Amino acid sequence: MFNYFRKRRIQSAWENNKRRHQFLEFSKINSVLILFDYDDLESIMPVARDLVKHKKRVYLWTSTTVKGHSDKIYDFSGQSIRVVTPENQSRLFILSDAVLKEFRTIKIDMLMDMSCKDDEVLKLLLVSNPALFVIGFKEQSPKVYDFIYLKNEEQNFVDAYEDLKNYLGIYVTGNK
Repeated sequence: MFNYFRKRRIQSAWENNKRRHQFLEFSKINSVLILFDYDDLESIMPVARDLVKHKKRVYLWTSTTVKGHSDKIYDFSGQSIRVVTPENQSRLFILSDAVLKEFRTIKIDMLMDMSCKDDEVLKLLLVSNPALFVIGFKEQSPKVYDFIYLKNEEQNFVDAYEDLKNYLGIYVTGNK
């Protein structure tokens, strides 16, 4: 029964998301939010550092099922990494309204979904996002991505990100 309500909550958030879709070149992106699996933190950090190096404002969001975990972990580029914990969740509605409001008020140009697991918390955040441009690295239902770069099993996040960055910077603008 809870599963039905959770799926309905995700579907409803997707249907009510009125974000404006816009394809962006890498040079036009000022802020990026990365959704990722908690276990992949160390793999995501080189991507986040490169974005900062290219003068992008970076927000990192993840979730954990560990109770009592801090909802913020170590400092990254002047801010904390946001960890959605079981204390921020409910069995019926997936996330508290306060967390969703916090997420929706972040001003971001691009959201990169680098999560690999089927995590309902991250999926609800994904379908609720306010970004102009949404990139994913796997197929997702509903079809929330504006662009999909299918990362193969052997490819690490850094290599996939470099390929994606090259595509957004070179091929979209027509430069070679």
